[in-house]
Amino acid sequence: MDDERFAEALVLATKVQRLIPEDPTLEKMWPEFSTDTLIATDQDGVDISIRGWNAPNDGWGHIGTTPIGRVRVPKNPLHWKLSKKDHATLVLLRTTAQNEMKFRLEKSNGGQFSGMARVTGGTTIVTLGGLAHIDRLPVGEYLIDRCEVTNRQFQEFVDGGGYASQRFWKQPFAKGDSSLSWEDAMAEFVDSTGNPGPAGWKSGRFPEGEDDHPVRGISWFEAAAYAESIGKRLPSVYHWARAANLWDATYIVPLSNFGLEKPAPVGHYPGVGKYGLFDMAGNIKEWCWNSAGEGNRYILGGAWDEPKYMFNYPDVQRPFMRSETFGFRCVKILLEGSDTREIDHEIIRMQRDFSGVQPISDEVFEIYKRNFSYDEDRPLKRTVLFKREAKGYSHEKIEFDAAYGNERVTAHFYYPSDTLPPFQTVIYFPPAFVLHQKSFNEKVLPKHIAFIVQNGRAVLYPIYKGTFDRGTSLTMVVPAATLLYRDHVFAWSKDLSRCIDYLETRPDVDHEKLAYYGYSWGADMGTIFPAVENRLKVSILSGTGFNEQEAIEDVDQITYVRRVTIPTLMLNGKYNTFYPIELAVQPLFDLLGTPDADKSLHLFDSGQFIPPKDLTKETTAWLDKYLGPVEPRID
Repeated sequence: MDDERFAEALVLATKVQRLIPEDPTLEKMWPEFSTDTLIATDQDGVDISIRGWNAPNDGWGHIGTTPIGRVRVPKNPLHWKLSKKDHATLVLLRTTAQNEMKFRLEKSNGGQFSGMARVTGGTTIVTLGGLAHIDRLPVGEYLIDRCEVTNRQFQEFVDGGGYASQRFWKQPFAKGDSSLSWEDAMAEFVDSTGNPGPAGWKSGRFPEGEDDHPVRGISWFEAAAYAESIGKRLPSVYHWARAANLWDATYIVPLSNFGLEKPAPVGHYPGVGKYGLFDMAGNIKEWCWNSAGEGNRYILGGAWDEPKYMFNYPDVQRPFMRSETFGFRCVKILLEGSDTREIDHEIIRMQRDFSGVQPISDEVFEIYKRNFSYDEDRPLKRTVLFKREAKGYSHEKIEFDAAYGNERVTAHFYYPSDTLPPFQTVIYFPPAFVLHQKSFNEKVLPKHIAFIVQNGRAVLYPIYKGTFDRGTSLTMVVPAATLLYRDHVFAWSKDLSRCIDYLETRPDVDHEKLAYYGYSWGADMGTIFPAVENRLKVSILSGTGFNEQEAIEDVDQITYVRRVTIPTLMLNGKYNTFYPIELAVQPLFDLLGTPDADKSLHLFDSGQFIPPKDLTKETTAWLDKYLGPVEPRID
């Protein structure tokens, strides 16, 4: 269980339970590695098996045949396999076991829409790098191809006269500043022998033995025409991103075809997501409907010969391009969730170039820095609202005057029971979801900071302006280039500094050993605050990079990052949906003003959030190095 090998823990615990029924220790441990789950399917007689998401292909364990009722399953991400006679076998990913797991199996009737997966409708946010700024839109229920369109399927289009039937080619042929006639456009869409077909084919035929390989060497126009010919369409960026489920990149990308020598037959790699789609990550890039401006179109998912982060970063290409890495899959809209024209709108990708950025002058910096200052003699008027003792730590809720207006700042102070004071103390800044939470859970030690306290250091968790019960009109989707956002950054910095003012009044805190720890949004702020608050001695930034949105200059990361000089550890996932490594993370690390010897960037096979064991190991080692090891209490 401690090693997070939950499937193995469940097997072992089941054996223990047979030997020692109703053992109280085991009863307490069950929820730590497993979930008692109700399995529900839309029909009876479905065989269900599970395996660990990265287990061998033959590592399936049979749960039973529905109706199953309640069954205990491991907590870790699992592949689920559902099969029944006359139905398409479904393999999909579930990253968490819930109290009830519902599944739907589609009939395999060989009809027009066989081989497609059903995607539920709902409001959709596109978390691809450079596109997080676009509006959330409702998307209706739709079907999407489980696999990329194959050579065998596209051959039917060619043999059926698809290139000779003008009715399938409904989009105007714009090439640069010129418009092409249908006849001139068809002259572009020929194979290596001059016959109609994809670029890599010969004599109108695909390469021998590649029936089930994805068709490639396809322009956007050819992909759109094929989809039209079978009563489908190309997915919008919204359809593609919703089906790809980018949040689960940690479990999809490592099992997908990236960085290799050639494409594979569709469905060969097991990197499926929550809807059971194969090769959304890697293998070939997939054309989408939306224009990217200047005549370009989006093509998503990355190809077999590209870096893994391309699953999370959108590419744009000329629609006439027919690279050997270009292919597609189709969708069929079942229920309109919004105006299709709105979903298909032109989407301009945000991409900032940090290579030529010049640092601001000392004079300008000092002017900007004044925005973060406040009257240092302002009284705290501190109050302890409660103190509680828990196993291994103590928890105090404190309140004191903010550095602005008549507001009060609430903060939660957690300190270990087995460490000798004065405590090294870490000030925490959380991810952005706390902007939408109405209350702070005071009954438990927050999971993002628990390991710090358990390793012998104190943590101060402030309730920053706009978060929890200090909520304001600021939300996660408010643009950074607004005065509302700007004013909040100043307030957050002042809240942080007031927290340090408070800590300096406590004799059980080592005032010279204060650290900053930011996670995601909090890590973004860690590229600013240490530049204006010199009482911080060390910093850990987990899941950050340069934001794609430019902020007003006096609260933009690029303004301050060169002036952050304290030892800084950056921890990032290779498949981070918001911060592509080469475009957002590495540039930030390179521009960080900390001397090279005192800054470090660690990359993990994960998404936005770092695996807990790695986070604990690297953070603890960094704090030990720059603050010194903690001194255990000896009673």
